[in-house]
Amino acid sequence: KFAPFLCKKLKRKWYSMKDSKRIDDTIINEFRLLLLQGETDILCSKIMALEHEKNINAIYNKIILKSILSVTDLYENKKIYLPDLLIASKTYEDIKKYFCSTYETVIPTHGKIVMGTVKNDLHDIGKNIVCMLLRIYELEVIDLGVDVETSEFVYALKDEKANILGMSAMLTNTMHQMKNVVETLRRDKHIFDCLIMVGGAPMTEGYAKAIGADFYSPNAVSTAKWARKKAIESSFIDLV
Repeated sequence: KFAPFLCKKLKRKWYSMKDSKRIDDTIINEFRLLLLQGETDILCSKIMALEHEKNINAIYNKIILKSILSVTDLYENKKIYLPDLLIASKTYEDIKKYFCSTYETVIPTHGKIVMGTVKNDLHDIGKNIVCMLLRIYELEVIDLGVDVETSEFVYALKDEKANILGMSAMLTNTMHQMKNVVETLRRDKHIFDCLIMVGGAPMTEGYAKAIGADFYSPNAVSTAKWARKKAIESSFIDLV
């Protein structure tokens, strides 16, 4: 005799969850547009309005974070251009600072990654884009800049206790520096198991495999997604 009542109750709950998701999707779409338009003040006021309906974690994880990640998906699928991504990223960083200061909270990172352009190479545009995306994907980035010596990479990985290294090379005559770094790391018993990702205009997947790198992609967003996935996996293993 309780079956009809239970079915009605479950049905109401299902519709409630469905409505809640629909509302969240609408808010995410609105936030995404405002991020792309650089509307920091409007976003701050909307966050304040949401605090009466959702808890702080839900506001960040289910609304703010999902909104900026949806922007990166648009960029990955070539629906928006780099200037759009730069505006959205800057706005997101401003929103994050506002959020942390207003609600006295710290947004945790999933891991730490060392980034740099190899020795004798002064190009940094591609590296900087990847660094920006890594931060969006909640990774702490140690950016060593350009013209980085092998010893600098090694020292940073040990000093920062990072488990992922990202290297960039934009010239065919600086690509071999990546091989030197990989070989040095693999010989060091303290960081031999560090994950290594490489990128740059002259790079190919074949060359990345040949030098012993763990990951290569010509796509900056897929690189950030891979790094986040590996960082989370590594953190889980450490906790276990």
